[in-house]
Amino acid sequence: MVKVPKIMPSGLPQGAFLFAPRVVIPPGGELVERPALPERQAQILIGLASSKTIKELAFEFHQSPKTVEYHKACLMRRIRVYDLAGLTRYAIRSGLVSA
Repeated sequence: MVKVPKIMPSGLPQGAFLFAPRVVIPPGGELVERPALPERQAQILIGLASSKTIKELAFEFHQSPKTVEYHKACLMRRIRVYDLAGLTRYAIRSGLVSA
């Protein structure tokens, strides 16, 4: 007899964790896929996960803090993470920064 996993209403196997668009971490599994990020959003993600402030990133990239905030908002919407801790977890799990 083959054990068939129960499917949740969202279409994910029971115990799976939906991390971001098109990214599923099965129970006890590894990150399967992550959405491609534009270069600037990846730089912002790495900077924020490395404890840099918006002002520090703005100075580093020669942009206004409002522009960096815009890139951060687009990034958060793209990967469906809505706080700084979630961004940091995403960066670590994606291998962009080390813990």
